[in-house]
Amino acid sequence: MNEFNIKIEEFSPQKKDRIKLLITIENEGNEELLYKVLIGHNGKWSLIRDYSLENKVIWEGDLKGHYMVMVQAKEKYSNKPFDYTERIEYVIGQEENKEIERDLEITSFACLNEKKITGEYITFEVATIQKPFRSVLYKFIKISEDGDMEIIRDYSEDNYLSYIEKLPGKYKLLAIVKYSDSDREFDDRAVVSYEVKPCDKVFIHNFTKFNKETNEVEEIENLYNSGVIGSEERYRDIANKPTYLRDKLLLIEAQYGEGIEEFSFLVKKDGKVIHSDRNILRNYIYFTPNENGNYVIETRVKDNRSEECVEGIAEFRVLDYRPASIEYVLKSASSGYIVGKNICFETITDRNNETLCKYKVFIDGNFVEEVEYDYNKQFVFVPRCAGKYSFHFLVKNEMSTAEYDELKVVQLFVQEEVNIENIRIVCDKETIVEGDPVTFFAECDGEASPLYEFYMMTKGEWRKVQGYSRKNYYTFIPFKADVYRFLMLCKNPKSDNEYDAFSQCEFKVEKYREVCV
Repeated sequence: MNEFNIKIEEFSPQKKDRIKLLITIENEGNEELLYKVLIGHNGKWSLIRDYSLENKVIWEGDLKGHYMVMVQAKEKYSNKPFDYTERIEYVIGQEENKEIERDLEITSFACLNEKKITGEYITFEVATIQKPFRSVLYKFIKISEDGDMEIIRDYSEDNYLSYIEKLPGKYKLLAIVKYSDSDREFDDRAVVSYEVKPCDKVFIHNFTKFNKETNEVEEIENLYNSGVIGSEERYRDIANKPTYLRDKLLLIEAQYGEGIEEFSFLVKKDGKVIHSDRNILRNYIYFTPNENGNYVIETRVKDNRSEECVEGIAEFRVLDYRPASIEYVLKSASSGYIVGKNICFETITDRNNETLCKYKVFIDGNFVEEVEYDYNKQFVFVPRCAGKYSFHFLVKNEMSTAEYDELKVVQLFVQEEVNIENIRIVCDKETIVEGDPVTFFAECDGEASPLYEFYMMTKGEWRKVQGYSRKNYYTFIPFKADVYRFLMLCKNPKSDNEYDAFSQCEFKVEKYREVCV
């Protein structure tokens, strides 16, 4: 483990009300570190200098009071917010000197991130005034906008917290401190409010280099073992490019591996450079596209294992809307279809209220029928002859000018006979009242161990509440009187189909009424 000390050229406290100080970081380890310097005063943290190899920085204090000088350090190729931290107190002016003798008290509690985004570490720091030689314990509780509380970390001696928030929104973090030998519930506490914003990620993971001997560009093996490339905010579209929303923050990250000296990023639109960060030590940048269109990101990486540079490119598209996509196309039966009998389809889309759907029907490869774009997601077709049918389901966002955003094809054979599976949903209550739990049971004949998947529609939007599993029931508590829809998908565990059969029901939740006795 690397250890380092913070040295300040003038002793604390200083009687002056304004002072310029040289802060020096002395690294006692052998490994080269990057240093970030922050100053805390009156509950607020100010960034003096972001991560750099330089171990000295000038700080000018112009207000008397009690200050906390904090240095965060991390190894050169670390992906963590920081690996090590060290703090030192400094006092400007005489009256603040008395505060150091007070009992345990939180002097500052703040978030150290300039940008707080989903999927990235968010770091908080608590500074206290305490009695010498006494151990302090810290506890952190997250409070969501609807009042739900979650203990992020129970009592420990660490006065900082780093965690990853998955959901955007407004939050509060409660810090509770007490001496380790205290009998009280807490000795002091403080709250900080913060907002986490959504952020899409653009990964650059394919790199090439120019071979001087053969005068050819060749792909190189990437030493970065990445998992899923992309993010949940990536949408399928006709161009097969990732699509992002205009005016939304993007995190652009070059995933190349260790041993990198520096990175350079160029963002281009229509062949023109609109944003650049050159020769930086970190492997990512933030960028907010403010125009629609096609973008190209070029990154150049200087590899300290060789004298050559490698280059990577990523392309994406920016729109005012999210392209529509199809989750499932439901059909009325799975074992067979008969001439003259209705075949019912329903298209399940990711954003139902803003998605248009179009239908095309082909028999043995010949076009026979078309239904133009509409918000209706249900389609009923009556086959007039036996044969191979192809149903094309096209969807697009209501703002889209493209022919379609996604196309899905369902093929089936129409014959004289059809086997009907007995699929049903059973509810444990005749009357459903808001605030009371209700359970739906799925039943079917034939397969001994079927898999079930459940969806619930509220306010016109479908929401998956259980992925495929052997669990054949779902319990939930409706908190609002309304009309709901419940959808059950069923399939054989060995089936490659998205589903083999389905059933759905609509139910009404009544308002709760108190009964006076």
